[in-house]
Amino acid sequence: MLKKVKNNYISIIVVFVILLLTFIITMQSPLNIFSNKLISGTDSSVFRTVAYYMREELMPYKDIFDHKGPIIYILNYIGMAISYNRGIWLIEFLSMFISLSFMYKTARLYCNKFLSILILILVTSPLFLFFEQGNLTEEYALPFISISFFIFLDYLKNNKISSFRLIVCGISFGSVCLLRINMIPLWIVFCISIFIKELKDKNIRQLLRFCLYFILGILIIVLPIFIWLIINGAFIPFFESYILFNLKYTSASSITLIDKLNSMDYFMTNSISLLVIAFSIFNIYKSRNFINISYIICLLLTYIFITLSGRTYPHYGMILIPLFIYPLAYSFYLNKGKNERFTLELITIILVFLFAFPSYFEGVIKASSDYNDRALNINNTSTTTEFAIAYDVISNTDEDDKITVFGNNNIIYLLSKRMSVSKYTYQFPILNIDKSIKKSYFTDLNEDKPKIIVKIYEDEAMKKFIEENNYVLISSYPYYDWNAEVYKIS
Repeated sequence: MLKKVKNNYISIIVVFVILLLTFIITMQSPLNIFSNKLISGTDSSVFRTVAYYMREELMPYKDIFDHKGPIIYILNYIGMAISYNRGIWLIEFLSMFISLSFMYKTARLYCNKFLSILILILVTSPLFLFFEQGNLTEEYALPFISISFFIFLDYLKNNKISSFRLIVCGISFGSVCLLRINMIPLWIVFCISIFIKELKDKNIRQLLRFCLYFILGILIIVLPIFIWLIINGAFIPFFESYILFNLKYTSASSITLIDKLNSMDYFMTNSISLLVIAFSIFNIYKSRNFINISYIICLLLTYIFITLSGRTYPHYGMILIPLFIYPLAYSFYLNKGKNERFTLELITIILVFLFAFPSYFEGVIKASSDYNDRALNINNTSTTTEFAIAYDVISNTDEDDKITVFGNNNIIYLLSKRMSVSKYTYQFPILNIDKSIKKSYFTDLNEDKPKIIVKIYEDEAMKKFIEENNYVLISSYPYYDWNAEVYKIS
């Protein structure tokens, strides 16, 4: 009886710690419930703008361009239905809590509760670098990757599987494919590994069952979304944006092998990555078992996938975090001797104090400073440049008037609650990837003159359009490396 009470007490502490970690991490979002900023990041603002259009019964891809998968827009739509500005933070919080919970469960396959929590704190510390203000595809891929990784390991280690788990694994795979398709190395490697294992064990009937329920899970998530796109005439634009445009984006001629190697170096040489790689090498040296070999291949393939574009955007690294749990947890399972375990426990505690606690402490400080930084007041032009521009837009337009923001600053649409005259609500870097977009964009502007032009990027074609159509400069603001200029049609 006392043992049961003690276990329940420890379980409550574990849940509290996971909730606390979730809260601290998601407080990095400018959309959190305590933030006064509400200036979401560049990509996040695009996703929120698509959701804003969906609220007006318009369709992603067809009526507004972006090149991510539809699930990111659906999640933002749900968040915006809860609360225009802060609802998405609740989705972020739930997503992160599920992710951390399953990372903890993965560690528990090999460690006790105390060590599992320590490892969780340690390996999640890079999230403060990778988070980048949140509401990004990688963040929402985390729970699906964490759940599937746990399912794969639990089967390979303990032979524990069920039809429900197989369906969940399929749903997770389908969901990540509809977020961003280059985040699927986990399923590529472990599905092949299990396929090989079942063939080797001559479990053909079980293999067929695995495939059936996994495919069923994929269809459960993919079919309804495809039907929704088809019914609303957005499936072909979806294919053109999500598949064809992304192929151009990934294979952009300006990306060199050196860029890809630099990107690989960036993600592999942070302290936690190096620690994970060292533990992985140590584990496979001590035990070349099936799981360890599969894991090493999966980790390397994930590094390759996130560096294919040659870009070093920190948020790409977020999908590595669930994978980081395994080698540290397995090392305790591998070294069961009392002295060896004591040494590893001591090393883990030291690493937590050296790397994790400073990151979490810095995260708390940053969230506190953001809260006290500036007041949210759309009528106070001294707040931020974005609020000042939005105030100019609101003051010079009616609610039904359309505008354009020339650059990549969709936050202006969100703050002013004005829509774009063109489906291309942002133009950079997409104009550099597909030259036909520029022609389409200026065709839209000529057909339906925007009441306001917010020009943030310098471009001769835009300068010419402004001059030929008699737009008048009404305000100008220093904005990073450019000037943000607001023009009104005369």
